[in-house]
Amino acid sequence: MFILTPVDVCLHRLKSDFLSIVILLRAVWNAQRLVPGERGILLINELFEQLALGIHNANIVYQLIAALINRRELPKNCVISALEKQLLYAGCEGIEDIPSTDVETVFRECLKAALKNGELPKATNLEDLVVSLMMVLSGTLLATKFAHNKGIAYHFHRQLKILWQGVGVKTAREA
Repeated sequence: MFILTPVDVCLHRLKSDFLSIVILLRAVWNAQRLVPGERGILLINELFEQLALGIHNANIVYQLIAALINRRELPKNCVISALEKQLLYAGCEGIEDIPSTDVETVFRECLKAALKNGELPKATNLEDLVVSLMMVLSGTLLATKFAHNKGIAYHFHRQLKILWQGVGVKTAREA
């Protein structure tokens, strides 16, 4: 019989926190390079595109989702130093400047910028929209695990388009 100790649980959490931030880090770096200066809806759309492109081993993502389901909150305290970022992603100039943070925080910051830019209606509840984006992210990944008719990027794009239309996004660049 295998029994997990508190140390085992802690190490598993640190590992899943680290992996989720590392996957997000590269996607944020790529998205910011491809849409420089953008911080709103366009950056969110590009971030989803980069996450879809960056998921080389979908099973890792499914394991991360499973690990997150057993937790009470998203990982928030995993800090990756500038040197570690440079070592992880050699050749990705400027990646050391990308904050080590969770996906909810990235979404929230982009949505705040979108609200400030006038891309979102003034009465938009940002916290509800963060939850909706988390549902698009995790739900699409789970749904596409068994439906191989189109790629993850296609389904991310489709779900975001529906979300932005429903929210009343005020930009022609969201689609």
